[in-house]
Amino acid sequence: MIPPTSPLPTLIGLIASILAVLLGLGYLVTILTSFAKEGLKFPPSEPVQLAGAIVSLGTGIVLVALMAAIQWHLPADRQILAELALVFMALLCVSTGYNRFVQLTVLPQYRQPENPPVLDLIHPYGSKSILFAAESLGWGVFFGLGAVFAGLALLGGSGLDLWVSGLFLLAGVLSLLYALGVILKQPFLSFLGFPAWSLLAPAASVLLVLRFSSLL
Repeated sequence: MIPPTSPLPTLIGLIASILAVLLGLGYLVTILTSFAKEGLKFPPSEPVQLAGAIVSLGTGIVLVALMAAIQWHLPADRQILAELALVFMALLCVSTGYNRFVQLTVLPQYRQPENPPVLDLIHPYGSKSILFAAESLGWGVFFGLGAVFAGLALLGGSGLDLWVSGLFLLAGVLSLLYALGVILKQPFLSFLGFPAWSLLAPAASVLLVLRFSSLL
């Protein structure tokens, strides 16, 4: 990455990458806590669902800002790749944001026993839910493609840029495999998304904190 003429894009990138690290750690803690208390229970308990909603909403917004900042720090011949990453992360933000906002605002009104058909249709963790499909589309396809394009955009750099590129590329591929697993109903493939979101993406964000800090 190269420093832009204004420090604002670098500052935004630094703040966004710090927030991405914190949200990624929050997601990891949520998963580990859920597994320790409930095992592989699906859907998870309501506190875990609430934590997941907050983390997912925040991460979608932060990733849009992060991709925009990365785009500002790239040479002209690689900016198109970062712009594609930004577009797909924006689609992630919309799909997961809509799902989680429905979870926080509409879902509590349909938790009564007399509403099981509606609850099945809008539950964020229901296998037959259209909102679970939207969430899987966001984190599987949109995040996957966004991460792949972000990795390709940074591939022409050096030092930390190459490490970030590799982490994004791997996270993107695993996320796309997750989406394939959801479509094919293959649990093994579906599991591959979790290390992408809880380990690889936060690791890339940690390196981006260091990279943006070095440019200020």
